[in-house]
Amino acid sequence: MDKYQVELKNCIDIFLSHLIRSTAQWINKPKFHMLLHLPDSILCFGPAFLYSTENIESFNSVRRKSAVHSNKQGPGKDIATTFHNYKALRFILCGGVVYDLETGLTSKFLPELISIFVNNPAMERSFGYNDAINNSSKAYPFIKRVPVPELEKINPPLSLQRKFVDFNKFGNSS
Repeated sequence: MDKYQVELKNCIDIFLSHLIRSTAQWINKPKFHMLLHLPDSILCFGPAFLYSTENIESFNSVRRKSAVHSNKQGPGKDIATTFHNYKALRFILCGGVVYDLETGLTSKFLPELISIFVNNPAMERSFGYNDAINNSSKAYPFIKRVPVPELEKINPPLSLQRKFVDFNKFGNSS
C-alpha cells in the first residue's frame, strides 16, 4: 500500500504540473484540488469507488439552466416548476397512461406525439438532451483485447478450472 500511495501521489503531482503549464486558471477548480486529498481518503476509507462527478455536474447544469430562466422573484419555486415540467415531459415520452377522474377512462399519448421528440435530434437538443452522453453505456465498458506475453500467462486456480470447465486458460469458450 505504501508503494501504491507514493505512485498515486507522484501521478497526481505530474498531472497537476501539466495542468498548471497549460493554464494556471484550471488549478483553482475544486475538482482538481480534491485529487490532492485522494491518497489520504484511500488510506482512511479504502478504494475510491464512484469518484466520478459527471452525474452531479450534469444535474447541476440542468439546475443552473432552470435558475437562469427564472424571473428571480422566487427562484426555488421556478426551479421546482421546471423540474415538474421535465418530469411531466418524461412521463409523456415514456408512454405514460393518463387516468381521467370524471370519465373513469384511461388514455395513452399518440405515438406520433412521442415520435416528434424521439426521431428528431433538433428537438432533443432544444430540450437539452444529449443522446451520446445518456447512452454512453452502449460504448462502455467494452472488452479490450490486449495480447498477453507468453511469460506472463498463468493458469487460473484449480477451483476455478473445475467450476468453469468450458473455458480455456485464455478466457475463450472451448
